[in-house]
Amino acid sequence: MKRAGVTLVELLVALGVLGILLVAAGRYFASSTDLSFAARARAEVLSELQTAQAIIAARARQAAFVYPEFAELTLSNSGYTTRNPLTDGYVWKISDGLMLAMILPPENRAQPCGGGNTSGCFMFYAYYPVKRSALMKAAPLLRPVDDPLNQGSWVLMEYRAAYDSPPGYERGAPLPPVPTGQQGRMLAEYLSPVGAPGYPRLFLTEGEHRPDDEGNPALQPDGNPNTWVFRVHSWLSGERSLGAQTARVPRQGALEQDIFVRNTLLR
Repeated sequence: MKRAGVTLVELLVALGVLGILLVAAGRYFASSTDLSFAARARAEVLSELQTAQAIIAARARQAAFVYPEFAELTLSNSGYTTRNPLTDGYVWKISDGLMLAMILPPENRAQPCGGGNTSGCFMFYAYYPVKRSALMKAAPLLRPVDDPLNQGSWVLMEYRAAYDSPPGYERGAPLPPVPTGQQGRMLAEYLSPVGAPGYPRLFLTEGEHRPDDEGNPALQPDGNPNTWVFRVHSWLSGERSLGAQTARVPRQGALEQDIFVRNTLLR
């Protein structure tokens, strides 16, 4: 009686089909893993940018003064945490759309300013980007996590410093000085490059608006028609390279802010 079996050709065909199925399954799972990683990376970038935007908006709503478009500021004359990514220098032009700078009133006016206590001081805040590659040269505590795929990305920074004495500003006079010598701190990683062809600006500070000129009573909470108001726009967007893919977060929704600021320093 002849024994049933498979021929060598049939075995090779079966192995070939099995190999094709295994390759297809491997590619499917690899693709699913890549998509999952990209989605997770995008969610992390979005969450970080939303937190940063919320902080900026909260500061702006508390501000007593916002530096106008014609201002040129220097935060420090050295260091990597305050270096302008477009010029590699330390001068920032507000009109370039890279920086939002403001002065906040004391948290507690009953407290004295000084002696390590800043709750009774006027505070200067600035928000701006720096190159990730430059920030990697800063002190270890100021550096982001090493990420070779994103050395060309930008990082959003916050600079804060206390005034020794209350600043003031009269129309036509020099702008309030900037308390210098502090380090910036990282607020959000993986910021999309700005100020370059094809990329939008981060911030826009629109001139001085009088509420009565706007015709909007809501802008006169103190009932003073001579109160001057700045209109601050803030847009954030992010991108993170993952190699074959890029996780992108467009500037929309909570990443766009349009805020009116009453300048109580302006006289």
